[in-house]
Amino acid sequence: MDRAHVRWCAACGAALPPEATARRRYCGAACDARAYRRRRKLDRIARAAVAALTDQADPGTRITRRVCPGCGNGFIAGGGGHRADAVCCSPRCRQRKHRTHTAVR
Repeated sequence: MDRAHVRWCAACGAALPPEATARRRYCGAACDARAYRRRRKLDRIARAAVAALTDQADPGTRITRRVCPGCGNGFIAGGGGHRADAVCCSPRCRQRKHRTHTAVR
């Protein structure tokens, strides 16, 4: 196979089969689905960030800017993959907060 004409999967980087059409971007259905889920997540994060920063959120959504007690980083609750009542930015920080809280007792 001529190395100059090899095309690569946009998700995992594997070589596409030589018979792949010009429109094909992914090596299989799993990579296609993974890329679709990633695009949807990034779109939700972007929409939530714009809404939170411009205070133009839908009236039914509760988007708030919060500071994580575990690491001190800011995050947007209610959009971008975080629940509206989220306290911590990630499961790792949530677990850290729980462990320090129970160790004090």
